[in-house]
Amino acid sequence: MIPGSGRVANEADVVEYRDMLKIIHDRVRDAVHKNQTLEQVMAAKPSRDYDVEYGDGTALVASIYRSLNAKK
Repeated sequence: MIPGSGRVANEADVVEYRDMLKIIHDRVRDAVHKNQTLEQVMAAKPSRDYDVEYGDGTALVASIYRSLNAKK
């Protein structure tokens, strides 16, 4: 992948990013299955392991939460 800025990503970078998305998705999905509110999910910080490398995951977590709740 050739980004708009920064270094060129290789296959390992893409796999790592995909895995990160899957892990955060699964964490949010588990919280949704426990009927947790968005505020409770945000307080649990499901993206905490990746925030340093990829930035604040608040918007991503909220988007996943809303998407999963729409499917209920």
